[in-house]
Amino acid sequence: MKDVRFVGSSLDDLKHFPAGARREAGFELSNVQAGLQPSDWKPMNTI
Repeated sequence: MKDVRFVGSSLDDLKHFPAGARREAGFELSNVQAGLQPSDWKPMNTI
């Protein structure tokens, strides 16, 4: 399983999301850690 690294205040910010949004974010991060694609994503052409 891949590591997740939170940068700056991102983890604290995530902890302040509503419960449903935290649950969905956790599910998506878990998928990415397992090498799966998130259910909804867009490429970032500027990076």
